[in-house]
Amino acid sequence: KRSPEPSLLRKAPHLTGRRTAIDPDPPVTRKAIDAAPSHDAGAKVDNETASTGSAGNVTSGLSLDTDVSSLDSVADFSTPFDRLVDFFVVMGADMNVENKKTKKPTDLGFETKFIDCVPKQREDMEFPMEMPQFCFPGGCKLSCEQKETKVFNFVLTASSGDLLFLSAAMMYEPITSAQLSELYWDRSISLPAWLSNAEDGATYYLPKTIAVVSHYPYYDAQSQFLHELVRLKNVGSPLPLERYIANFVYDIPLPRPGGAAVRWNCFGRSEAGLELVMGSPNKLPMVFFSYEPLFRTLSVTNVMTVWGALLQEGKVVLRSNHLSLLTPVAEALLSLLFPFTWQGMYIPILPNNMVDVIEAPVPFLVGIHGECHNEQPQGVVICDLDEDIVHLGYDYNGKVGSMPVLPRQASLKLKTELSEMVDQMYLIPACGLKGRVTRGSEELMSNSQREIWGHMSILKESSNVDLREQILSDAGSVKMTAAGEGEDDENVESNNSEEGEGSNDGGQQPLTPKRVVGLSYAGMKNQRERVTKFFYDRNTRLENAVRNMFLTFLTSLLCDYKTYHFQTFRKQAYLTTFIGNSKELAESVIMSQMFEQFLTGPEARRSLFDKCIARGNANEVSKEPEGGKMGRLTRAEIKQKERASANAIIPQPPYDAGVW
Repeated sequence: KRSPEPSLLRKAPHLTGRRTAIDPDPPVTRKAIDAAPSHDAGAKVDNETASTGSAGNVTSGLSLDTDVSSLDSVADFSTPFDRLVDFFVVMGADMNVENKKTKKPTDLGFETKFIDCVPKQREDMEFPMEMPQFCFPGGCKLSCEQKETKVFNFVLTASSGDLLFLSAAMMYEPITSAQLSELYWDRSISLPAWLSNAEDGATYYLPKTIAVVSHYPYYDAQSQFLHELVRLKNVGSPLPLERYIANFVYDIPLPRPGGAAVRWNCFGRSEAGLELVMGSPNKLPMVFFSYEPLFRTLSVTNVMTVWGALLQEGKVVLRSNHLSLLTPVAEALLSLLFPFTWQGMYIPILPNNMVDVIEAPVPFLVGIHGECHNEQPQGVVICDLDEDIVHLGYDYNGKVGSMPVLPRQASLKLKTELSEMVDQMYLIPACGLKGRVTRGSEELMSNSQREIWGHMSILKESSNVDLREQILSDAGSVKMTAAGEGEDDENVESNNSEEGEGSNDGGQQPLTPKRVVGLSYAGMKNQRERVTKFFYDRNTRLENAVRNMFLTFLTSLLCDYKTYHFQTFRKQAYLTTFIGNSKELAESVIMSQMFEQFLTGPEARRSLFDKCIARGNANEVSKEPEGGKMGRLTRAEIKQKERASANAIIPQPPYDAGVW
């Protein structure tokens, strides 16, 4: 017998007041759960919930109205942040209307509030109270249609200076015109014209967000968990959803650097299983996100343009109408700066009420959801991910902007190698132009005005006019199907074999998905579904190869830096060894905060970079525990993976007592 729909994603207590107001409720033990009476489909509806406009709210099994932090846990860590998940948070509208004129339903906005949190508090960190404005970057506004549930990621900086990595799922829940009217009447406010003229039973929708907070950027694991949680909420769950949440928050240990993997599959579907690993300090840092969004949306020319601006600690704005795109693209760009670590301001999803940040006099990388209505400040590069356009605007002196100056030979080699690998992934925009760059008042730069590595291409593909927007719109959505429902096993197997994404076995696989350009209209739908399905899936071999290309570029630029580094770094003496374009780029890099942090920061990064320089091949030191080099894995690597898989840590499944 299935449990009735749990109450967590529908209704839970509001966390009010200051940080000290988030107090834990009386503890609940496993014995108490065993002794608790079970609930069936006839469970009582929460009266308070009904009055606020959410219908059909029933409680079942373990509710987050109680504190689940005392449940026995597999992991018992004592050191700070030695855990996978810090918090699981539910946020939504506060349901308080204000006496403001609204001409249409979408003008009505609400303040946001915390609905619930697991655990209620952590002794070793402050609760991130600023979360709601980032989970609702455009505000919590009424919608006339039920939008698809979207999963997206973002980064916050805690008061302690630590980075917090969050994954969130935004869903839309119904509210009737009658329930909206009650909100106005309760505050003695007259109804707006659009509401008073609404049909009886008219339905609108309000956003609600659930989020996972962590000190570690396991974006793929967090996003997969939220996908499955929302799917179970809609198709039915064999256990109360609170059990899955408690299991994810408390029972999943943090992998050890270079140690055994943690394998977790509590949802009972092979494709929903998670395998968590943490790389060794003497290896390339692992990435926990896909490079596909970067190379699907931006041409190689524009990737190099934005990367060059970041390498010189410029000011970069990423813009997209698709919330799920911003953080993966930003994270991918920053990962390509290795061995350097970005030292500027970093806000991959910038709330609309903070858009003035782009006028800050410091280096930054920020993402804006929707249109950027502010005038482009001088010295700021705006990258439109939806259209593959880089707007250079004007420089700090009021002159028209220019593309980054990169060494001719190294940049041409980088472009050639990248193009051979990722060009097949690129989604051609409707205009058929690949690699558009504008400057000044959005004047399109011709090839004669560009660096030779930055030439634009014309690719007329009329059959793909709508394909790009369709894929970007669908990617990140949660598919509401039960396990095995609506899927053709043969097609799924074909998809996996053709795409070659996200697989960890040792067999030979294609490097990139099949080419999507030049399809007939008859084949568009099938290809769109395939590309969308794997849009955010990782391809470790592709990620390693791309990073090696950029790392090789940097080793060729700074191959002699160590000769001039003894106690202090002799910058001016080192710069005399460069000529031409190399000198201009080297000067920008050497004078940057990133280079200073590289010299004074962790020894492991310098050692790895020195090893790359000494061997003259970044590929020699790029192997990750889960990846392997480009091409077929050796027998030794396959055996090593098999041993690691056999020694994987498998946490206990969700607690199922009291459910039948």
